[in-house]
Amino acid sequence: VIAHRISTVRRADRILVLDKGRIVYDGETAPLRADAEKLAAYAGQQQWIEGFTLNEFVRNNADKPNYLHALMQMWAKLCARLRDGNFAHADLQHGNVLLVPGEGQNKLGLKLIDYDGMYVPALRSLGTREVGHPDYQHPGRINPPNPPGEAVYHEAFDRFSLIAISLQVLAVMTEPKLWEAHHQSDGLILHAVDFRSSDESVILAYMHR
Repeated sequence: VIAHRISTVRRADRILVLDKGRIVYDGETAPLRADAEKLAAYAGQQQWIEGFTLNEFVRNNADKPNYLHALMQMWAKLCARLRDGNFAHADLQHGNVLLVPGEGQNKLGLKLIDYDGMYVPALRSLGTREVGHPDYQHPGRINPPNPPGEAVYHEAFDRFSLIAISLQVLAVMTEPKLWEAHHQSDGLILHAVDFRSSDESVILAYMHR
């Protein structure tokens, strides 16, 4: 399990704490939880990333197609890196994609956060219980035919999310009015119900035309 919260791995037999690529703790979970000073020190070392979430950026720039076009170029590169690396984030959604200051003035870069359910080839046999945010997942993943813990777990985990996000940003880039018409309090412009009942989705029908 890859986690950034100690509570996520509280039942693990062994825990490794990484700091800037170095293993700074290797042992049982209980002693670490009991040592409040050490735990606070490790927690304080976590890097806090400042930036705009994906939905904030799209909302703020819905009427700026050149900005959204630049976002799509970065997104395409991110998709390629995930594919070429044979790994998956497993929960790509608006809150886990940040646009952060890049190199140079007025430059932005993409960062993914929250790797709790990340897939890497070495972990494939372990499976996962991660299903991701329903507004960005195929309905078959949210309600899988397999029992819990036996969900499909492989490098193509993110494929649907990557396409879903691309489709929505491109749609707003083409017709900014779609943002105000279909954006809800959270997320982008498509929601779980649109994927679950695609034949009845007004916005999918409109986008198809």
